[in-house]
Amino acid sequence: SATGLVVNPKLITQPAVGVKDTYVVTMNNSSGSGTTLATVVVSRGSVKIDSILMASEVKIDSIVMSSGIITPILSGFSLSAASVAFGTTTMPIITAPTSASSGAISYAVTGGTSTTKAVISSTGVISAIGSVGTTIITATQAADGNYATASTTATLTVTTTPSFTNFGAISKTYGDAAFDLIAPTSASSGAFTYTSSNPLVATISGSTVTVVGAGTSTITATQEANGNYAKANTTATLTVKKATPILTDFLPITKTLVDTPFNLTAPKSPSSGGFTYTYSIDNANGRAAATVTSLGKVTIAALGSSTITAIQAADANYLTAKTTAKITVTLATPIITNFPSISKDLFDPLFNITDPKSTSDYGFQFTSSNKAVAIISGHEVRIKGVGTTTITAYQDAFGNYTDGSITATITVNRAPITTLDSGGLTWTRNNRTAGLSPGLPGTADWATANATCNTLTLDGFSWRLPTHAELTALYAAGTGPLTAAGWIMHSVWSSNIYTYNSHNVFNFFTGPTPFPFPADYGMDVGFYHVSCVHP
Repeated sequence: SATGLVVNPKLITQPAVGVKDTYVVTMNNSSGSGTTLATVVVSRGSVKIDSILMASEVKIDSIVMSSGIITPILSGFSLSAASVAFGTTTMPIITAPTSASSGAISYAVTGGTSTTKAVISSTGVISAIGSVGTTIITATQAADGNYATASTTATLTVTTTPSFTNFGAISKTYGDAAFDLIAPTSASSGAFTYTSSNPLVATISGSTVTVVGAGTSTITATQEANGNYAKANTTATLTVKKATPILTDFLPITKTLVDTPFNLTAPKSPSSGGFTYTYSIDNANGRAAATVTSLGKVTIAALGSSTITAIQAADANYLTAKTTAKITVTLATPIITNFPSISKDLFDPLFNITDPKSTSDYGFQFTSSNKAVAIISGHEVRIKGVGTTTITAYQDAFGNYTDGSITATITVNRAPITTLDSGGLTWTRNNRTAGLSPGLPGTADWATANATCNTLTLDGFSWRLPTHAELTALYAAGTGPLTAAGWIMHSVWSSNIYTYNSHNVFNFFTGPTPFPFPADYGMDVGFYHVSCVHP
């Protein structure tokens, strides 16, 4: 136990009785490499038991430790820079290894991939790094006492910076889609990462570039170290040009001479630039159809057209742009109102039609679509027959207005015919029996008067024209009842023939004519009042 060696006798081949065996034990060092030797002498005696001689247990007679050879463990051997760039003048500094041995340490280049290896003195001073590649430096500790010689290594790597190509300037326009960067061409196989110096112009995720705004940004491609190549980077300039905005919804405008000033609605645009406006004169006479202020207020000036230009200023991401729209100024259509429909009876007297109201000051002309119902002369309307007619009030173009028109309907109803009894006869009122122009209400030529009475079916009786004698008797009975019944006190047709081309009429205004003729007469084409009779 004094030697620190414990031997289990049971593990040793038992010697013969009275014989000593010698064993040499080789022990591996637990602190450091190498071995330690021990010489162990064992023997076995005898003992008599019940007169029987028997072998005793094996015993260790002696253990002698011989001076061992230990391989020391070297640790802490390092370089201040295990990797250096080719061409550097700053040499790495060696940190010497340490161990339990006190043997001297020397240094040497023992291998590597560099065609020209690093130069190192035996005392550990590096004076040259060599060519690109690796140099293996071995530190060897000489044997000392119980310690054998030992060595350890360190590797010095000489790298070079890769050169880059195919990573040139990039030009884009604001609004362009995101795009992927193409990695620079490099002899190194190290992975690339990318950054943008101006995130207001572009951002990068992985190798995808998103355009954010107009301007410039430096794109840096960084390649990680790999093999004999150091970490390095290269740059390219990304230029994002301003886009030209597309201006829309600036449409042609149509106005009239009477329209009031108005403000333009700016075109739609993706740009935030402000708008100003100008105009040009399209009219051959040199007059502008409309004037426009720089802020877009339009004032109507004359017939014709003008071209309005909307100009948008540049903003951070868009260039200046412009678009045009034509404004056309025409005459206004007059607004015509207050022309109501009219209802009349068949034998109503002439009446004047009233002008409609209009925004134009020009006078009106009138037409009737059905002259069998009513005719118009100037403003005067004459009823002609039962039915409807469309009256058109037409206004010629004047001043700032085009021509215009409005219509109304005149409805002519068959008026009730009133009667009176006198002299054993029933008479129709003479202003409600006929009504044909150009005579007064209730007048007609003889043929029309005769046909009117012969076809009259009022109250179920057969009617006829009165004789001249019957008209004379009616007058002699007194004109008071006639006037009260609404008679027109004038000439009335009779059925008596005066000559071959005329029939007698009776003049209720003057009474029987004192002239030697039996009565007044009228040409059959003349227009006189009509009254029909039945017994």
